[in-house]
Amino acid sequence: MNGIVRAAGRWLSAAALTLVALPVAVQAEYEDDATAMATARVSEEVRFRGASDEVMLAGTLSRPAYVARDLPVPAVVLIHGSGPNDRDETLYGHKPFRMLAAAFESAGYAVLRYDKRGVGESSGNLRAATLIDYAADAEAAFDYLRSRPDIDATRIGLLGHSEGGMIAPMIAARRSDVAWLVLLAPPTVTGRAISEYQNVQGALDRGAS
Repeated sequence: MNGIVRAAGRWLSAAALTLVALPVAVQAEYEDDATAMATARVSEEVRFRGASDEVMLAGTLSRPAYVARDLPVPAVVLIHGSGPNDRDETLYGHKPFRMLAAAFESAGYAVLRYDKRGVGESSGNLRAATLIDYAADAEAAFDYLRSRPDIDATRIGLLGHSEGGMIAPMIAARRSDVAWLVLLAPPTVTGRAISEYQNVQGALDRGAS
């Protein structure tokens, strides 16, 4: 009799563990599916005219795959820092703009990132360009998004990193259709102070004392 009771107890315990484990497995599978859906994206290689006729900017426009193509989505333009930056702002193997794009896409945004003029697949002269030229290129990217039917023109923002943190407010100050700004490590001193600091650091790196 005791043997039958012990066997029945073991059977009930195993059944209970199975019943407890099933929802956990189902939940894990659901979470994996939800994560895959949230991170899926549709990317499109695009080209648009920059600040002048000789500047053709090449970039990547990506959007979340779980949003229907005929449904306009909010969007953001990623604006580079100083230097010859590509669309991912690649530096020492790190691609911060690609990572930022993935974060925005998972939140339901379309993202436009582009090669700076004279870099990658974009035409134009990088060395001859000024901050004003870069701002005009970024504004051209903003207007390109506004022209697309799959983008909600009332919800386009600008994200600027470093020098881009100067450019984004320059654009927003002269037009009212910039929905929002994100500034990452923007300059907090004058441009002259930045140039003087960079020149000194460059000289020290070359061995000056």
